[in-house]
Amino acid sequence: MSALHDPVPSPAPDRAAAAVDPAVAATAGAWEQAFPEPGLRSRVPRGAILAEIGTPLTAVSVCLNGLLLVSGQMAGMVVPVEQTGRGYVVGLDGLWPDRPEADVAVHRWQVRAVTGVDLLTVPRSRALAVLSADPVLGLTALAGLTRRLHDGLAAVEAQKHVPARLRLARYLLSVLDGGSRVLPLPKKDVAALLGVTQQSLSRLLRDLRADGVDVQGGAILCPDRDRLRRLCDPEDLWSDKDFADVGD
Repeated sequence: MSALHDPVPSPAPDRAAAAVDPAVAATAGAWEQAFPEPGLRSRVPRGAILAEIGTPLTAVSVCLNGLLLVSGQMAGMVVPVEQTGRGYVVGLDGLWPDRPEADVAVHRWQVRAVTGVDLLTVPRSRALAVLSADPVLGLTALAGLTRRLHDGLAAVEAQKHVPARLRLARYLLSVLDGGSRVLPLPKKDVAALLGVTQQSLSRLLRDLRADGVDVQGGAILCPDRDRLRRLCDPEDLWSDKDFADVGD
């Protein structure tokens, strides 16, 4: 097993608060249908490292429930690049070696459990065999890789062209549940995801008070989600103040 943890029996799942794209959720369903054995399911606690960059990839793990933080190596540092959940397949993009003659596939990302996470873990050899034989699962995996590439490019473009205040508003909309939420990640990780410093994140949160966002300790309160959503409307995107925050 490629994950750097010991699996434990999976109890009733927690409900992740972040919204899940239906197409991404369908990925988990496709893997569950292809690999229905209960013995492939496990649960890992918050903080568990599911994959480390450069370690041998001997299995893929599908997130069935919970939140994950995906980090990549940039300029010699491991930097958070994505918060994700159900449907994410740990190790999928490293399943095939870079060179056909290579014997060992390796993980390309570090993946850490932000909450308790339910996993479906499949040995690499078996995953490769089923992906080759099952066109539905194969196309699902291809679609997942394509979507990750698209989302990654979109995130890079957002950091270049979308004001930091609006990147934060979009992130809060994606994680807020019922109008309030304790941030699922430490502030330093949220700041890294948004491409800002921790000091800038604190300032941006203060700035959003005018848009109905309140910070109480580690909790974010936003009783009027529509007000925050209007902030992200294309007609309201740009102001002189916003331009000063681009690339912050």
